[in-house]
Amino acid sequence: MINRVFIGGYGASGTRVVSMILQKAGYNVGEDINIAYDYMPLLEPIDDCWYRGICSLKVEEKEPYALKHGQLMLIIPQLKKDNPDSKFILVIRHPIDNILIGWQFEWENTYLRHIIRDKFLNSIEDKEITPPWKSLNKLKRKMLAWIESHKIALEHTDYIIKLEDLCLNSIVTIKNLFSYLGINKNPQEFTSLIDIKEAMINERRKLDTKSRRILYDIGNKIMDKLGYIL
Repeated sequence: MINRVFIGGYGASGTRVVSMILQKAGYNVGEDINIAYDYMPLLEPIDDCWYRGICSLKVEEKEPYALKHGQLMLIIPQLKKDNPDSKFILVIRHPIDNILIGWQFEWENTYLRHIIRDKFLNSIEDKEITPPWKSLNKLKRKMLAWIESHKIALEHTDYIIKLEDLCLNSIVTIKNLFSYLGINKNPQEFTSLIDIKEAMINERRKLDTKSRRILYDIGNKIMDKLGYIL
């Protein structure tokens, strides 16, 4: 079994359920898996101070342990440098579904301030669409944050889990994960942890085709590479 595992992904990507699976498999994931510091404010550029703060969240590093924090996807190279025997798991879901599921949170501001300039973001034209998403401009910002942050993560991650696969092909997906981490457990015993309804995976159906196309065009190269369509 791999002793040190880091789990990251964009907000609402499914990192929590992956962490729950590893917890049941014997990993130390902290006192309360539902309070995983995902909403810890990131007000300054990612630096050594912030990095040390994230890593210190797990006070008792009792191995094997799995540290879950969405924004870890932005510092994979540093994590791997300091933890050469660790593995980084990136959890992803269809980016348009992802930003619609988490529309009420301002995750994009956290991710984007470390990747691209506000000047570019402010140049995006604002167009109103049906609530609750408020504006196409807001969704563009979220989509841009998803794409740019994943450009970094996909280059350095060790293993990728698609939430769609975890929900719709649970046993095979868990089996592959366990095989990768060296976990000798029956995947069937872990499927009860997956309570995400299939309908939630396709949130993009609620958005009109034109808006979906605009969002798709922002990140079509990465979406095509990952096998995600409109």
